[in-house]
Amino acid sequence: MLVSLVPVTALTASAAAVSNDLVEFVKKFEGFTATCHADNTQYSIGYGTKCAGSDADHKAGKVHTITETEAKAALDKELQESAESVSKFVTKHGLSLSQSQFEALVSFSYNCGTGWMYADGLFRQAVLEGKTGNDFLYAITLWSVGGVGLANRRLCEANMYLNGVYSNEVPANYTYVRFNTEG
Repeated sequence: MLVSLVPVTALTASAAAVSNDLVEFVKKFEGFTATCHADNTQYSIGYGTKCAGSDADHKAGKVHTITETEAKAALDKELQESAESVSKFVTKHGLSLSQSQFEALVSFSYNCGTGWMYADGLFRQAVLEGKTGNDFLYAITLWSVGGVGLANRRLCEANMYLNGVYSNEVPANYTYVRFNTEG
């Protein structure tokens, strides 16, 4: 079992700002792409932000591009929107989170959306109930059905949440098993 030794300090609704450490964490996981591309449920560009244009534009081959400076500004804007949503969730439920716990939820929300806050589920319950260790790890990794890269991101977000570590390297003591249902 993993035990967090990070002191927990209260996070207030006005503390919805994100650190440079979180920005760099997200940038490394997302990578930079100058052109718009299909990405799971949306078209993405830059550092995983939503690409402008309609589905018809993309299917017609219209190319949307972005510079790294523009991509960073778009990332900052979307991270701030995620931070504001997480801050409202924290306030609504009277939670007390450290900055790293807050930012782990911001990273998760940036990547998966904020739907987890509104629907019953193990991850939402883990956050509301202050779960730690394997209970938290299990709940967050349920959101990693997209392959090894996504599973690694979830483990790194768990490390940020549980231990305050902003690293894109999966901790050696975290692991997961994926079963191939097709043999």
